[in-house]
Amino acid sequence: MPIPLKNIYISAVIVLITSFSNVFAENASYELFKAYQSYSRNWMNRDAAAIATENFHTQVNINNESIAAFDTSMIEQNYLTTFKKLKANDYWYSEEKLSFCKQSDSVYQIFNHFDRYKKDGSLLQGQLAATYIMEKRNNQWKFVYMSMIDQKWKNNGCDQYQNYEFMKKDKQFRESITKRWKGSFIQLDDGYTYFEQANSKAKEHIILVHGFSVPSYIWEPTYQEAIKRGYGVIRYDTYGRGFSNNPDTDYSTEFYTNQLINLMDALDIDKVNLVGLSDGGRTVAMMAAIHPERINQLILVSPSGFHNDQVFESNNVSQDEVNEFISNAYPTIGQGQLSDFHEPQNFTNWSSRYNGLLKYQGFARALISTRKNYPDMTRIHNIIHSNEVKTSIIWGTHDIVLPLNSVREKLSSVLPNATLYELSASGHLPHMEEQERFNRILFEQILE
Repeated sequence: MPIPLKNIYISAVIVLITSFSNVFAENASYELFKAYQSYSRNWMNRDAAAIATENFHTQVNINNESIAAFDTSMIEQNYLTTFKKLKANDYWYSEEKLSFCKQSDSVYQIFNHFDRYKKDGSLLQGQLAATYIMEKRNNQWKFVYMSMIDQKWKNNGCDQYQNYEFMKKDKQFRESITKRWKGSFIQLDDGYTYFEQANSKAKEHIILVHGFSVPSYIWEPTYQEAIKRGYGVIRYDTYGRGFSNNPDTDYSTEFYTNQLINLMDALDIDKVNLVGLSDGGRTVAMMAAIHPERINQLILVSPSGFHNDQVFESNNVSQDEVNEFISNAYPTIGQGQLSDFHEPQNFTNWSSRYNGLLKYQGFARALISTRKNYPDMTRIHNIIHSNEVKTSIIWGTHDIVLPLNSVREKLSSVLPNATLYELSASGHLPHMEEQERFNRILFEQILE
């Protein structure tokens, strides 16, 4: 009969918390951290059997103290029960702060402080903490037991690591995502693309293309409004973002445009209204320049491509650049997303959801490569004008990411026939900060 978690916890945690040493071995703790990441992958991939067989010892005896061990059936039962509850609450992910505390050369205690969030970014469970005991046997670190603990526990000089870029977007990952989310994966020329589609039999279709780093969930309010109004609507994660593959290639605007064309062809969509947000504005603009016959209307939202871009000597991305970016940018990159809003206090949990993206291997490289592969968009915009593609632009007047005022003259020069709609209470994301007005403009003035 499975032993309750709380009973396992009591006997072991008292002995180990009071006795672990603050003497550290950096190499050992890092080796242990990599073993912990294996457990994290199994957890996120919903693989309870792997959690039990790969990450846990079956026989446990530490410091001459016998501790009840988890067997496979116990772990599966506990995992599936826990996951069922989390899934019912639209669980998104746990943001982890990990401390690795040495007790002996073969025993470490790990403390994990984390929060759980819902899919919309709102807090589900805050200020949680767990402890794990791991032991090294036969040159392998595995868990001895795990338990929730008092979240007020404070780190006292233990080695700390951030749980970044440990998830591979492989077949197992895709299977776990489709079990949790409403979207699907489709294999295109350059890898698997995650997308969500609604009202596929509708007469008129909209494709929503997200920006530089935040994937397709950024379109949630617009996506739902399009469904209510009866449009066929698609949102998808571009390569290197969200759940889509992170191929080892140059992340150019041409590369993203090819992904969009592939997706339309695969879904048998001949003509569409294209809506591109921020960097997505580059992709939809290039699409309009190359294939104007496949576009009903082009809608640019706070678009990139009109401001002056930094020029790089090379578009190659080195591992040193990736490591430096992860080390310097990742600890604050989520919080930095709040600068997209004119009133960030209304979106306090936005950064927390973004931090979940930092778990996916290749994310940093994709961001750097995208930035190094920007084309000259003036030529593209001139072609759009020549092609007479009906174009509308929606922009928040308080956008500090891509300020509207600094490119007004350029807008009227390269796209003189485009209609500009200004939202006076928005920053970079008007579709989120002024949802009602944005929807009226998009669906009642532009599309209808």
